[in-house]
Amino acid sequence: MKHLRTPLGSLLIAALLVAPLCAQDAPVPAPERPKLVLFLVVDQLRGDYLPRYESRLGEGGFRRLRREGVWYADAHYRHATTFTAAGHATLVTGAGPSGHGMAANNWAERATLERVYCVEDARQHLLDRPETKPHTGTSPRNLDTLTIGDELILASGGAARVFGVSFKDRGAILPAGKLGKAFWYSKLTGGFTSSSYYYPALPEWAEAWNGPHAAGGAFTWDLSAPREGYVYADQDDRDFELPPSGMGRTFPHEVDAEHARGAISSTPLADELTVAFALELLAREGLGRGTATDMLAISLSCTDYIGHAFGPNSLEAEDNFLRLDATLERLLDGVDATVGLARTVVVLSSDHGVAAAPEHVNRGTECGDAQAGRFLADELLAEVEAEVRRDLGAPAGGERWAPVYWNPCVYLDEAAIRAAGRYPDVVARAFAARFAERPGIAWAFPRADLERGLVPHTRVGDAVMRAFHRTRSGDVTLVPAPNWQVAAVRDEDATMHGTPWSYDTHVPILLAGPGLGHGVVRERVAPSDIAPTLAVLLGIEAPPACDGRVLPGALVR
Repeated sequence: MKHLRTPLGSLLIAALLVAPLCAQDAPVPAPERPKLVLFLVVDQLRGDYLPRYESRLGEGGFRRLRREGVWYADAHYRHATTFTAAGHATLVTGAGPSGHGMAANNWAERATLERVYCVEDARQHLLDRPETKPHTGTSPRNLDTLTIGDELILASGGAARVFGVSFKDRGAILPAGKLGKAFWYSKLTGGFTSSSYYYPALPEWAEAWNGPHAAGGAFTWDLSAPREGYVYADQDDRDFELPPSGMGRTFPHEVDAEHARGAISSTPLADELTVAFALELLAREGLGRGTATDMLAISLSCTDYIGHAFGPNSLEAEDNFLRLDATLERLLDGVDATVGLARTVVVLSSDHGVAAAPEHVNRGTECGDAQAGRFLADELLAEVEAEVRRDLGAPAGGERWAPVYWNPCVYLDEAAIRAAGRYPDVVARAFAARFAERPGIAWAFPRADLERGLVPHTRVGDAVMRAFHRTRSGDVTLVPAPNWQVAAVRDEDATMHGTPWSYDTHVPILLAGPGLGHGVVRERVAPSDIAPTLAVLLGIEAPPACDGRVLPGALVR
């Protein structure tokens, strides 16, 4: 029998080929788990603000996150109802309104047509006013699914802790999820409060902090740099601007003590106060210093208040963004000193953008037709109601076919419709057809079409479908034409958001921290992609309703 003999050279070649495979199979030490997730939401931060003003920013705020992390320059929401509640819920659940339940900031109870506020809970009371009044008790009860923070707590056996802080209750409650705790600003006390859902009474450290830091004294908001350096230096006094009482339309904005607690939300001082409270919470609660990864979600609200009052293309919005950058720098420095940014994952995004004020869009327009405009909801609804009555007749007893509007939905009186021997679907279609005839209304979708998925498979159609909630959305969903707005109250806001158009859907996404990439990604992504990205990074389950994907370029191999 012949012996097979392998030449020495062949053995060496085989060894060289096998060695890399063995090396790849060897265990690789796992990176150290982050100690803190700092989840930042800047309410109404449009996606174009960062490139627009980047050359005038400092090195320690937005520039630091861009330098040390990855910036997604083309991030757009995929749902149509670009409101505060919907956006915050999407950021932490990875779902759209149809999955997380935040159909809007307000909707109608379909059986009674009574208003429902997104985070209201009549079973709870606010800690700054123990009595329970309609629509004042709060909790995450109306959130239909768990959040990334909830999954963090569950995965750690309860060791992880999650907190939400914001000037707005919904901006704190929704990111805190079902299992975390939340604090928000109280106009009654000028400090931060919470709900009986979280605490029987405000923690001692929070009470002690509120004492010397509560808002209430007179203050002045002036420009942070010489006026001549501002893009909107000559647009400081426009008729359509609607600041809160006692504030005025021009710099310097001098606010007396009587109006301070109400007006402060529309100034950069609101974010400064929020960050100061959040840093106190970070220290007092010992976040980032336990055995598990903790999460601190901070929603900075004043960009939204200022945008509504003055518009995004205003001197106020411009100065606010520069001051926001400095506030962000103080926050990052505070976290670095307390926990260490090398052990912190930082996420920064926004819940929605905002439209330019219609008057700003129409400025200098030479063509005959307006490029932008406003509807007052009650007037629009009454006009269409009259047209439908001519088509179908009036319901018995003097009721209205459609008595309620909560942006973006019209709600029908189903009892009156059935008493008149009509079918709700027929009445809804009649309203939708009449709404669609009006200039300034791009689409009007009857409920039956949304329930059956019978909408055009376009960007707008898909966004409306993703926003449709089977029990909370109304009978007709309106989509205003680009730069047109439907306002609930006259002279309440200079401008609005809440549509599927790019100025409302485009927001920034910035990620930085251990295990995350660097650079700029210009591929189209969505804020719903943040939650699954964090889930993979942290080695936990994504929230149940999540349908996002891992952000490209986010995770280091």
